[in-house]
Amino acid sequence: MIKVQGECITLKNLKYLRESRGLSQQKLAELLGTTTQQNIQRYEAGQIEPDFEMLQQFADFFDTSIDFLINHTEISTKIEKIEKYALTIEEEKFIDKLRELPPEYRFVVDGMLSVLQEKLK
Repeated sequence: MIKVQGECITLKNLKYLRESRGLSQQKLAELLGTTTQQNIQRYEAGQIEPDFEMLQQFADFFDTSIDFLINHTEISTKIEKIEKYALTIEEEKFIDKLRELPPEYRFVVDGMLSVLQEKLK
């Protein structure tokens, strides 16, 4: 049994995703090939819980996150991994200094950088 914050999960957004693509429960089951129409109906009604592999399959099929499927977020799009920049020590120090500034001063620094970039063109 999968629990989120102590509660059994239900796929609150599965029906929404399925219907928004014009799919019946039967058609979705056929396209997935790993579950039945009856199970999809039970998932949507909260009568049974999917295992992690089924959750991942639904998320991949609908190009969404498991968090959205279980109504843990309202963001329906997948959150892609952020590539980390390889920063030099000087760049890291600059960013650290920038983060220490109040927002109104960050705005000034951003403006100064924009002016410098324009001059270099």
